[in-house]
Amino acid sequence: MAENKTIVPAEEDSDALFRSRKSVVLSDSNAEFTLSAGGLISMTLIHEDGTREFFERVVPVRAFPISDPNDYISIREPDSKEKGKGLEIGMITTITDVSPAAQELINAELERRYF
Repeated sequence: MAENKTIVPAEEDSDALFRSRKSVVLSDSNAEFTLSAGGLISMTLIHEDGTREFFERVVPVRAFPISDPNDYISIREPDSKEKGKGLEIGMITTITDVSPAAQELINAELERRYF
């Protein structure tokens, strides 16, 4: 007869669950992109309740770099030794959902990334 075992997640695994965040759709109405003093992209996320969350550095990543380079652009926290892989903050459905100034910042970073 097979023995029933209860699998308890390791402490590291349960911690990972609490580090996750809910990705949101990003547009001009809830995201402000700026150039940081170091030449990187910063973003302020405006939550539904009006609170603002500042990210000193964000990393844009194309979901479909070849077939759909201007659509579905993931905005992520950077990878780090302390936190590991950067979490997705949100997704820009199409690049025209953000201001022309933000498009310029994001496209410049994407060009560097995918060159």
